[in-house]
Amino acid sequence: MQNCLRLYFDGKGRARRAEYGWFVVFQILALLVAMMLDIALYGFNPFTNAPNAYAFTWLLLAIVPPSVSVASRRAHDFGQSGWLAALTVIPYVGWIAMLVFVFLEGQASQNQHGPNPKSTLAAI
Repeated sequence: MQNCLRLYFDGKGRARRAEYGWFVVFQILALLVAMMLDIALYGFNPFTNAPNAYAFTWLLLAIVPPSVSVASRRAHDFGQSGWLAALTVIPYVGWIAMLVFVFLEGQASQNQHGPNPKSTLAAI
């Protein structure tokens, strides 16, 4: 999780499945907490019966750039362009790309984006 935020501005290198998966879990939990906070503090819109999502919206805007960055590094891990990470922010279907990114195996050897993160961790 810290690695995702630390490497947010860089965007180079590769992200393991575990790193990306835990970031997605953190992102979902943080957004759920923000939505519950919005409902508790601001209630529901009387015209649409939808929750007023002030904290949710601000958190979503803050979390999208690091999310795209880690998805880009995850795409690098399985040998694709980082631009493939743009699929994760498409409304209503981005979660499918997120799931594919979580479960797709990375390349076992070094690729054009750097060494295998698993072998780098084993060497430390």
